[in-house]
Amino acid sequence: MNSDKTFTCAKCIEVFNIKLLKHPVFLLFGFSFSMFIFGFYVPYTYMPQLAIALGNTPSSASLLVSIIGIANMFSRFIFGWLGDISANVRFYLGVIVIASGGVITMMIPLLNTYPLLVFYCILFGLFTGKFYFTPSDRSCIIISDIIRQK
Repeated sequence: MNSDKTFTCAKCIEVFNIKLLKHPVFLLFGFSFSMFIFGFYVPYTYMPQLAIALGNTPSSASLLVSIIGIANMFSRFIFGWLGDISANVRFYLGVIVIASGGVITMMIPLLNTYPLLVFYCILFGLFTGKFYFTPSDRSCIIISDIIRQK
């Protein structure tokens, strides 16, 4: 019975490349992607409440979520096309987009008018479209690009 468990664990280690967990670039990518996913839904959840708190109507506040979604949809096509150009473009585009999304999200306390909220929602939708498109198939490509660059 123990030999069966050993065989299974050996096969798991062979299938799942544990050596990647020692790679600093892989760890950085995993951490940054985890932080991105951790904060990804916050604007979707709280943007309408922020707009209402600033004195906007509930219908105009809910429109902000639609603006994020529409910008997100268009950016998936754009970033998908740009990401297929080369591995370097894909890597640097990912870095720029995740950093830009974080920077504009930190500026939410400065958004005190409806046009600024709309501008934020457009940018947030554009930036998150790249990484929301990325999770399954594109993440593997980006990670392999990162590992090959070292």
